[in-house]
Amino acid sequence: MTVQLLRPPVPAPPARWAVATLDRSSGFTRMRTVGAGLQLRVGDGRAALEAARADGGSLVTATLGEDGTVVVETRTAPPALLVSLDGTRLLPAAPGQCRPTRMAVGDRLLLCSASALDAPPVGLVDILRTPVEQVLRMSPTALLDRILEDTDDGAAAVVQRAPHPQPRSEENR
Repeated sequence: MTVQLLRPPVPAPPARWAVATLDRSSGFTRMRTVGAGLQLRVGDGRAALEAARADGGSLVTATLGEDGTVVVETRTAPPALLVSLDGTRLLPAAPGQCRPTRMAVGDRLLLCSASALDAPPVGLVDILRTPVEQVLRMSPTALLDRILEDTDDGAAAVVQRAPHPQPRSEENR
């Protein structure tokens, strides 16, 4: 039940991703490297994980590309919420769709398992009512704690497109 902050190595610039996850008793998050990008899965229970491997199951999957694109796929799990300075939107817009979307540096992608959203968590409702600028300034840990603060089930993840580190100049060494 602890928050894991992961900074997976993505070898090809310009995209870099920071991922934070929180798994409650019935939820899971899994991340793996896919080419020069990442794939993140958020779902419920071991049975769902096995079913998801076979047919998609109740699982939300985000594929994070080396070029800053993200593709979110879901069949019966809730969609992800993309938070950017332009506002918020669901990814995918409808189940079964999977269109690439480019995330800007600083954008946040919130993913939750179905059981985490069985009853709309008070924390998530609060986040939806909070001005976008404030949500983007919150730490991933604070976001996860707030999303799952009133539930003991499910899992959630926060993905942030991070800036590519600038090379240090000779003056700063």
